[in-house]
Amino acid sequence: MSAKGPIGKLLGLFLCVVLIRFILWSIMATSQLVTGQRFV
Repeated sequence: MSAKGPIGKLLGLFLCVVLIRFILWSIMATSQLVTGQRFV
């Protein structure tokens, strides 16, 4: 991706946020499975 300008920066920031949220969600889901609690 060679997107330059504000749109490229916005897209990169959005992808970073999505990736961080996905990692946090997977960590939370794993800890919930370990404790045996169901939380969605």
